[in-house]
Amino acid sequence: MVVSCAVQIVGTYNTADGTWLWGWDHPSVQPPLQAHARLVRAYGEQHGIAPLTTRKLACAENDAWELAALACRLGDAQGAYRAPAGTAMVFVTFTDVKLSKPGPPPIPGSVPPPVPSSEPPPIPKASATTPSTPVGAMTFPPGSPEEVVAAFIAAHFAWNQSLNERAKSAPSNDERADIVEAGVKEYDALIARFCADGVDPQGVSYGDDPSHDPQKESIECLQITDQTALVGTRQLGDYNMVSIFEYHLVQQRGQWRIASLLVVFDDGKYECLWAYFAAGRLTCWWPMR
Repeated sequence: MVVSCAVQIVGTYNTADGTWLWGWDHPSVQPPLQAHARLVRAYGEQHGIAPLTTRKLACAENDAWELAALACRLGDAQGAYRAPAGTAMVFVTFTDVKLSKPGPPPIPGSVPPPVPSSEPPPIPKASATTPSTPVGAMTFPPGSPEEVVAAFIAAHFAWNQSLNERAKSAPSNDERADIVEAGVKEYDALIARFCADGVDPQGVSYGDDPSHDPQKESIECLQITDQTALVGTRQLGDYNMVSIFEYHLVQQRGQWRIASLLVVFDDGKYECLWAYFAAGRLTCWWPMR
């Protein structure tokens, strides 16, 4: 399925220095995409709210979401979205959501997720009383889809922990920006190591609560055909929060490679590895069940 929508750019949040730059005076935002940001500035001028009329602000990411929510309300949008772009996060509002069923996404060199020949078995939901053996405590057949997924989880966790510690210990914002830039290159190398040719990853995200942890993520289902495989996992995180993932793999040059990584929610499945944004519209591709 393809989900597309019209968007307005509210502003960008720079994770390297913790600053927000409004879309109404952003050098990279074209005037047609500034409408909702301009509504916020007008509201700020009318009510004397300085943060809404100040071009650049020091704030936390949660504050950026609140600014986007205000733009969503004033612009009568259907919702807001955060699109990663390297060390920056682009906050947009969206309207006119449409679903369609075209062919593979038109991203040069991209690899569409393989479609299993039949519906995979459901992944049971984890709870504190039904723990599963994490991948970090298991051994898998060499070169198998499970081994590739387990190695990816371990490598992703190690990358997150290393970058997070280095970034937190940086003595200045400039040095932190350099560390994050180096971390982006390390993440690109990780993707190249485990993923199929043409996979173009989203911007990086790291922190104290890692997306993948070999001591918390377990394999719950497996489906293999001649050229594709699906590995379903679940991760039981802090406060018994459960994350469900689907790793779609393909055979390339005699090796299993990850072509798509989906996070599963009650309302659908969302791609974690790549997305596409252009020309005032946001378009994401993911299999809809």
